[in-house]
Amino acid sequence: MTFTPGTVAEIAEVLDRAELDGVQISKLTTWFPRMDLDDAYAVQRAVRWRKQTRGYRVAGFRLASLREIAVGDLAYGVLYESSLCPNGAGINWLELLQPRIEPALTIITNVPLRGAECTVEDVLGAIDSVMPAFDVMDCRYRGWNADSCSVIADNCSIGRVVLGQMRCPIGRFDPRAELLVTRNGKTFGRTTIGATLRDLASSIVALTQFLDHFGDEVPAGSVVLRGGITEPVSAVEHDRFTAVFHGLGPVEMRFVSFARQPASRATVTVRER
Repeated sequence: MTFTPGTVAEIAEVLDRAELDGVQISKLTTWFPRMDLDDAYAVQRAVRWRKQTRGYRVAGFRLASLREIAVGDLAYGVLYESSLCPNGAGINWLELLQPRIEPALTIITNVPLRGAECTVEDVLGAIDSVMPAFDVMDCRYRGWNADSCSVIADNCSIGRVVLGQMRCPIGRFDPRAELLVTRNGKTFGRTTIGATLRDLASSIVALTQFLDHFGDEVPAGSVVLRGGITEPVSAVEHDRFTAVFHGLGPVEMRFVSFARQPASRATVTVRER
């Protein structure tokens, strides 16, 4: 780790304010080229602390491969209750900067998962159900020009998560099931789900073991999202998306426009310590 506590707090404030004000910034490594993954997660946790002091409640986690920036390592961000949306939701376009959309699977847990000794069998025993979802990613960095450390600090580009209506018991989950995705009524993606429950469970094991370093856990009732079924697509205002997961049901969302009031007008700046 290269950051001092003061630098972590300062960058966390920059990212938090950028989201509140709806402004884009340069990737963090522009100012901090020696930034490493420990620094990135320290900033993410500091932003989480700022949000929780304002009443945000953690609902789960997003697991990401970061393939959109050509990084293969698994990373995670925190899902807040405020980012979860019901099926058919109208997402306010003006609250996001440059959204990208992809269908995803969500795991709902029914017991806590904790400890460095967590196994795939532990996770499989903790899965209550599987749900379809849309992963609405957003990014504070101009033109999605970012690297792994910058993305992780920015909570792995979490924007919104739209959950489907159906909860599928794990015994009925079929990774060979077909997925059909439409945009404004036109099909643009057809594939199979691909990921098996053991694949998903392995990712959650890695998450649980990582969280253990910080004395954290995956609580019972957590929503754990994993995308990567299709390539993400950039959205435009008033787009409508539908994904039909055979056996899991549909999930639908649309973008609408309501005026937003920025939380503050302060200029976003970063100073290297």
